[in-house]
Amino acid sequence: MAMSILYKTILVPVYLISYIFPRSGQIWLFGDNNQRFADNSKYLFLFVHNTKKNIKAVWISKDKHLVALLQSKGYSAEYKFSPKGLYLGLRAKVYIHHSLPSSINFWTSGGAFIVNLWHGVPLKKIGYDAKKHKIFSKDTKTYTFEKLLRRLTQWNSSRFDLLVVTSKKLIPQMKQAFRSTDSQILLSGYPRNQVFFQEFAGSISDREEVLRATLDESNMFNVLYAPTFRDSGQHPLNYSELDLQKLNDFLSSNRIMLWMKFHLLESKTGDRPDLSKYPNIQEVDPLSDIYPFLPKMKCLITDYSSIYIDYLLLNRPVVFFAYDLKQYMTDDRGMYYNYDEVAPGVIATNQDAMQKALYDVCIGKDEYVEERMVLRDRFHNNGVAEDACEIIFEKVMLQI
Repeated sequence: MAMSILYKTILVPVYLISYIFPRSGQIWLFGDNNQRFADNSKYLFLFVHNTKKNIKAVWISKDKHLVALLQSKGYSAEYKFSPKGLYLGLRAKVYIHHSLPSSINFWTSGGAFIVNLWHGVPLKKIGYDAKKHKIFSKDTKTYTFEKLLRRLTQWNSSRFDLLVVTSKKLIPQMKQAFRSTDSQILLSGYPRNQVFFQEFAGSISDREEVLRATLDESNMFNVLYAPTFRDSGQHPLNYSELDLQKLNDFLSSNRIMLWMKFHLLESKTGDRPDLSKYPNIQEVDPLSDIYPFLPKMKCLITDYSSIYIDYLLLNRPVVFFAYDLKQYMTDDRGMYYNYDEVAPGVIATNQDAMQKALYDVCIGKDEYVEERMVLRDRFHNNGVAEDACEIIFEKVMLQI
């Protein structure tokens, strides 16, 4: 921790110096904080690359393999700490990310116009509203100093000029979470959701081609299980009452293929069951982008993940497997809403209830169609999501 603080202290002058470099409005940088080619940044990058030839769109990453892969596909991409990557960091007028400016390079971002696309309609508390927000930690003197350093450099998520939201009703919530103003808020929808309605050239990578081919050829009832990340660190598969053999037998007898997509941080957890013995349970590569495949899923199983709010745009059944509901509400970040009021589906707190709810979906029993539509319109500006990229692009062009 001490070295990290020293490193950041040394870089503060670099950040200040970055303000004097002349910046070009024709250079836009994009990045992902987990070093993937995914999420909202990916889809706006593809939109700009494919349709706005007057803009040089460049993907910035610490992953050299990803950079080489994107370059081989004909995209502009640079390693974050390469001479060219640093130069572009100083020259680009526009930085676009969906989490933190450091997704690109915070230390070269002085004077840049920063767009935070964010990465999901928040159910659990985020930013300054989260119970365990690191900025407010008072555990050690080091954290007190880091808190000061972060504020001096605007290191946290509040460092942006534009924040995307998907609905008017979410504006007060996002303003509070990020301490932002009306002028920083843009109502547009998320770029990643456009893939539900139109083709995006380049949206499916080589690692995802196998998944696409499997789903295209499948005659199974395909279901996605996508749980959220827990601050407690517990992996969903380590739920003590989860019987994977029983689950696999149920899936097999009903011709269901269950695709499990875990949060990237949870996917790094080594101590969890081996899924290879369960043929009707398949894990999706954690680095894959699941969004092009959501329209191929007949049902979504989740818990507190906001992925279901995007899935509402397809108006398909959702089962909520909230086996640790009480613990989650107590130990994690807390939620903005009464869970029952924003969960348009069966809330199953054990495996038997989850399997029963999934069976009902398989036989066509769906009692939540209207409820999903009401929530879709609440969280997605009356269901409109198709033109998000163009709205964001035009707004940025007006403001730079």
